[in-house]
Amino acid sequence: MKPAIRYRPDIDGLRAVAVLAVVINHAAPSLLPGGFLGVDIFFVISGYLISQIIFRELQENSFRFASFYARRVRRLFPALMTVLLAVLIFGAFALFSDEYAQLARHAYWSMAFLENFRLMNESGYFDAASYTKPLMHLWSLSVEEQFYLAWPFSLVLAWRLGKQRAIVGLLSLLLTSSWLVTLALGKEGTEIYFHPFTRVWELLLGAALAHFHAFGVKRGGKSRVHQLAAPLSLLGFAAVLLGLYPHDWKMTYPGPMTLIPVAGTLLLLASHAACPANRLLALKPLVWVGFISYPLYLWHWPVFSFIRIMESGKPSPVFICVGALLSFLLAALTWRFVELPIRNMHTMPLKKSGKAVLSGLAASMAVLFLATCSIAQFDLSPQFTQSSRFSPEIMADLTLPFMRDSQCLDMLPKDVMDLVSYCRLEGKTSPMIAIIGDSHAGYLFAGFSKFASEHGYSTLVVGKNGCLPLEGFTTSKATKKREACTKVIDAIFDLLEQIPHITHVVMVTRGPLSITGKGFGLTEPGFNWTDAIAATRDGSNRPPEQIFEHGIENSFLRLKAHGLKVAYLLQVPELGVRPQECLSSRPLTLTRSKTECTVPYPVYRERMQHYRELIAKVNARHGDLTIVDPEPLFCDRTKCAGYRDGQLFYYDDDHLSITGAYHVAKLILDVLALPVLASVQFKPNESTTASFRVSPSKSFVHEGQMQ
Repeated sequence: MKPAIRYRPDIDGLRAVAVLAVVINHAAPSLLPGGFLGVDIFFVISGYLISQIIFRELQENSFRFASFYARRVRRLFPALMTVLLAVLIFGAFALFSDEYAQLARHAYWSMAFLENFRLMNESGYFDAASYTKPLMHLWSLSVEEQFYLAWPFSLVLAWRLGKQRAIVGLLSLLLTSSWLVTLALGKEGTEIYFHPFTRVWELLLGAALAHFHAFGVKRGGKSRVHQLAAPLSLLGFAAVLLGLYPHDWKMTYPGPMTLIPVAGTLLLLASHAACPANRLLALKPLVWVGFISYPLYLWHWPVFSFIRIMESGKPSPVFICVGALLSFLLAALTWRFVELPIRNMHTMPLKKSGKAVLSGLAASMAVLFLATCSIAQFDLSPQFTQSSRFSPEIMADLTLPFMRDSQCLDMLPKDVMDLVSYCRLEGKTSPMIAIIGDSHAGYLFAGFSKFASEHGYSTLVVGKNGCLPLEGFTTSKATKKREACTKVIDAIFDLLEQIPHITHVVMVTRGPLSITGKGFGLTEPGFNWTDAIAATRDGSNRPPEQIFEHGIENSFLRLKAHGLKVAYLLQVPELGVRPQECLSSRPLTLTRSKTECTVPYPVYRERMQHYRELIAKVNARHGDLTIVDPEPLFCDRTKCAGYRDGQLFYYDDDHLSITGAYHVAKLILDVLALPVLASVQFKPNESTTASFRVSPSKSFVHEGQMQ
């Protein structure tokens, strides 16, 4: 029997470098812009160590799936459950109810080791509001576990088929397929960043090195490798440090800069303990940080996240420094009093004591999983997280409206039904007003359909989040998303032309983000979409602003040619903050009490200026495009507000609430000068203009009169 795999302290030191890079990047991104690539270093190390163990056990004919996964459970579950439980308990006191429900959803996806797929359908690290998701960092753990689930079976099968040659072939095949999948997915940040097939190549490179160490170095080859080890060690260490600093998350991932720290990691792992860089990594302080690297990774992001949440996204550097120190303390305590005792209870997990530990860990995780599922699915957030200080009307406005119904979906082609984000139909009698666009159109439905039905009009609202209704154009970084948007847009225009009693179409989109690519406010501090591919249907690329202008124009001309009257709703002001934080102080705060739901008017105008100019150019070429300007509803000459006189007009930082949509609906119908076809009785709190002190004659800009 071959001797056990020799422990290498320099690998723990390399772990320390990786986790410190991630912590520094999450604490202050400007200090170490490429620090998030520490995760890539972790993936290479994990692939190397796990494969090394499997290769050794295959050689000894001692590999057992039960033993392998038992070790994984003992290694991962104790610290993970400790952090999850602490985060859920603290979150119950620190979060609003909707935030806590989101936390519970992320918790059970993380326990199922599918958090990366959850985040692929949301916004990821490149999303502005990432700090509001205390568990989003667990995506990397999910990717690793997905690899651990498939890789041992693949290796065992290859080993039985032909040992080394089969394994080499398997590695080559998987590495090639991983890169092909990466190319096929396109270049959209969140999907590429979180997808397991765009990460598995790093784990496989580590596995390939483990295979080389296990089978590839023979006879005189070892001495030649040792002669090259010292310079390669220094080169690897330099590559790791170089790769971590200059990288910027706005750059394409994965890209050339990703390869630098990955290659450096491989060189350091390929070297031996006597090499200069490896001796440096084996220093005791670094090795100790390597020991606690797993719990430190688990703790640091929730700590930073809660600090930022409690400070409404703007914590002082002092709080971040305290958070970093707290993360180290919690990690050290978790390692000493949770990880070590459980890992050392028994060296053979299949003996009685080992089985008891495994059963306890599995049962505890199952209970926690079911609890978080219940919280998320049945709205069982603890009562002290509820925003009970808000009126029922406010609570209704903070509830996401139902976005799809069967009578609307049945009008669409089957291959489009699952692609649309919202599809609502209110009434089927003539006349009908159709609203199309991105998510801003979807949020308009609840208030608009109520107001329209009171006036005798039926309403159709259909579209897809992030897809602008641009005839002949698409805007997205990912090929699949561009294709989905194209299919949805085509189906929407076909549908509008098939329903005879549609008289008016209102186009609703977000504006500045689609043109400049830059987010706004505390909820979108790092969002940047400037590398988006704006393309025509024939594949030729154009600047996003040109795509937006001509896309809106083409859409208007197509609808007009079909005899429809078309209006475009200019984007409502972006608040840049969550409305809950304007209505009340957060459940837990450090220094801040309440955030204003206002934006200085000059800031708003500067943000909107270029976008409004593009719409004005379209309108100048076609005077019969009706422009609806909601600015007077929300703004005076000093500020724009999202909450006035007890009424909340926003669901989140830039989408309208039901109340806000109701007010904007009145404005749209005023602009369109549509007659009232049914008796209307307004409730006292439904007065649109009184609370804003804006006369109807000044509540819109029409026929080219752009302010």
